[in-house]
Amino acid sequence: MIAAGLIVAAVGAAGVEVFHARFGQIGGSHTDVAGLPTGQITSDFISGRPDAHVAYPDATVMKTIVHPEGPTRNSLDGSSSDPAYVEVFMATPDSAAAVRDWYRNELAAQHFTCYGAVGATYMYTEDGYVRGDREVLIIGYIKPIQVRGILGLEVPASRTIFETDYIINAVADAFQRSRLPGDCYLTLPTPTASATSPNP
Repeated sequence: MIAAGLIVAAVGAAGVEVFHARFGQIGGSHTDVAGLPTGQITSDFISGRPDAHVAYPDATVMKTIVHPEGPTRNSLDGSSSDPAYVEVFMATPDSAAAVRDWYRNELAAQHFTCYGAVGATYMYTEDGYVRGDREVLIIGYIKPIQVRGILGLEVPASRTIFETDYIINAVADAFQRSRLPGDCYLTLPTPTASATSPNP
């Protein structure tokens, strides 16, 4: 192991700044090239990031759920360290197409790239976005008939109901950009096409 002092002596002050920019601080809070903490992300950290709360203009936020890091009942093996993530459920009188267009433009401006995502069965479609090799943001459009079961709320049928899911993986996900092409530019399905599915 090379002590931090030896690195400082070897590369000098300018070199240390470059080293920190690429690999994070030594002996302190380690960060990656995107400035994110390395290792497992806590729920406190992720819920405090603006990226977890990218809200469509004038949308009503109906519910926000912060899922903690660590093993959960949804872990495949019952003990794996699942990443923390934030779900925000919103409603708007605007069309799903308008919501989709806004997120596509807004997230592109924030350097997110569309990719092929897989959402929950209560969604009739979902758009996935990635930034770098750790950040994931999914916009899911919820089947109207299942809103009450998912949220426990009564929502007017005329509203577009959608959610954002923001996740920062603990380690780089090298295959993210090689996934299926993004769905963000495909024809948006109609909610009624799959609204009668009995599965939540």
